Amino acid sequence: MAAITTAGEPALPGAGTQRLVYDGGLMGLYEIYLLNLVLTVITIGIFRFWAKTRIRRYVWSHVSFQGDRLEYTGTGGELFKGFLIVLGFIVLYGILQSVLQFALGPTSVIAVVVQFAFMFFVVYLALVAHYTAQNYRLTRTLWRGVRGGMTGSGWSYGIKALLLSLLLPLSLGLAQPWVTSKLVNWRANASWFGSERLQLDLRAGPLYGAFILSVVLTLALAALFMGAIGGFAYLRGWLDLDGFMDYVQQHQMEGGVPDDAQARTIVQLVFVAYATILLGFGLAYILGWAFYAATFYRVTAGSAQFATLRFQSHATAGRLIGLWAGNAVIYVVTLGFGYPILIQRTLRFIERNLEIQGELDGTRLTQSTIARPRFGEGLLEAFDPGMF
Repeated sequence: MAAITTAGEPALPGAGTQRLVYDGGLMGLYEIYLLNLVLTVITIGIFRFWAKTRIRRYVWSHVSFQGDRLEYTGTGGELFKGFLIVLGFIVLYGILQSVLQFALGPTSVIAVVVQFAFMFFVVYLALVAHYTAQNYRLTRTLWRGVRGGMTGSGWSYGIKALLLSLLLPLSLGLAQPWVTSKLVNWRANASWFGSERLQLDLRAGPLYGAFILSVVLTLALAALFMGAIGGFAYLRGWLDLDGFMDYVQQHQMEGGVPDDAQARTIVQLVFVAYATILLGFGLAYILGWAFYAATFYRVTAGSAQFATLRFQSHATAGRLIGLWAGNAVIYVVTLGFGYPILIQRTLRFIERNLEIQGELDGTRLTQSTIARPRFGEGLLEAFDPGMF
């Protein structure tokens, strides 16, 4: 049912079926974004933690459910503390690696083992980061004064997720729907809002048809697009590999800077490489993977329940392609300055395509007793900054 909006107030839901309502404006986002950009440049990037917080507060405050708006209570200082902890870990590792290489030599078995162990540990930390970041955001999100949170441990989740992830290379990627459904179930079923827990029973079976279709389409389209770009570049004479190798050999023997013809060859090869990867594979991913993503969103929504609420997603491959392709074009054409437009389009997409069935009795929600983390998502900042 269509929501009725009063000027300056969030929309009130109709009986039975309702949606999250986003009523933020693009100009409001741009005012925050441009000031954030200036302050981030002036502070050599340090302000970005406060910048992200300002964007979140704006977005949260313009999302409403059953007539009441969300509130974000996180701070830039909390995000900055989390980042400093991760930075400290990286610095300590760098010192340890340098000491071992200096004492034992760069080819020492111990130094090599430590390097590979660190790479393995980074993957583990990235998995932990998704759990701890979700917990942080839930504990800083209020609705009618009630906040969320997650039970369990991000560290134990990281171990289970790491072990499951080992199945991906062993199965040549075919285990991805099963692994993803397990991970999403674990995070979702550990999530609470007030005294109510989110319940999710996501099964991998309904995902596999769309997964296989998307894999085949993505690979076929990637081969087609990348081949077309390579063929066009060859016909235009932009693939002068012999000339490039001549320059490399000359540079190794004599040094110096490339002449005009060599510089033009290098620029052309770099352009073709970027176009092949970004345009060829990127376009193939958008067109091919949308089928699996849309199915995943629909099945996940249909498998979730929170208190008396059930969910339904109307996302389709075509709608996702429109969102992803539009966002990519806007971001590239505006050289990144279209970032607020991407946020606006994504939130509108969620508003239009996520349907909530039932009505939540807010009086039954009591305040969460889950402990609040003392600092923000430093791990996720390091591995997956996300949109906001």
